[in-house]
Amino acid sequence: MPPSKHAARIAELEAALDSVYTERARLVAFLAASYDSVIINRDDAWPLVYVKSPFGQLSWHLSEDDVELFEHVPDGGADWDGHGTAEKYERLRALTNLTAARRRLASARSSRSRRRPVRSV
Repeated sequence: MPPSKHAARIAELEAALDSVYTERARLVAFLAASYDSVIINRDDAWPLVYVKSPFGQLSWHLSEDDVELFEHVPDGGADWDGHGTAEKYERLRALTNLTAARRRLASARSSRSRRRPVRSV
C-alpha cells in the first residue's frame, strides 16, 4: 500500500477504536449512575471513574472525548483497592448475575399476583 493508503487505513481503524471506547463509556456511565461513583481528573493521565458495587470496586479509564457522558458523576477521590482487569470483570459478572436474579424474582412475583383469583365478598 502507498503511504497515503496506510495513513487512511490507520485513521479508519483509529476512528473505529474511538467508537468502541465511546460505546463502552456509555455503558460505564449508566453503571456510574446506578451506584456510588466518583471521577478523578488528573492532568497527567486519562480521567478515571470508580464505581462502588456490592461486589467491590470497578474502575475504568476514560477518553477525554467521553468525559461529558459522566457529568452526573461527582469529582472526588478514591483509593484503588488493587483490583486488576480480570477481577474487575469477575465483580461485574457477579453484579450482572445479581441484577438478573432480582429481575427474574420481581417478574415471577408480578406474574403470580396477576394470576390470583379475585375473591367475591
